[in-house]
Amino acid sequence: MFISRKALLAANWNAEGHTLYVTHEPCAACARLIVNARRISRVLYETNYRETLRVDAGLPSGEAILRAAGIQVECRGSTDGA
Repeated sequence: MFISRKALLAANWNAEGHTLYVTHEPCAACARLIVNARRISRVLYETNYRETLRVDAGLPSGEAILRAAGIQVECRGSTDGA
């Protein structure tokens, strides 16, 4: 289980407009979980993570999924993917 999934499951939600801080750009599966949580309006991460096969197949990245849902996404660190 990825850490962003654990954070979403452990969170005590009592309002909307939360910021989620993670080390890497969320993968597509985690991005969908973030969108479905309906409480997060911003995601900050340190390192890019590109699902190359997914993007090469024309499918949206985790960042693209978040942006399409109206969630702000910011990389605050390294942009050379892992």
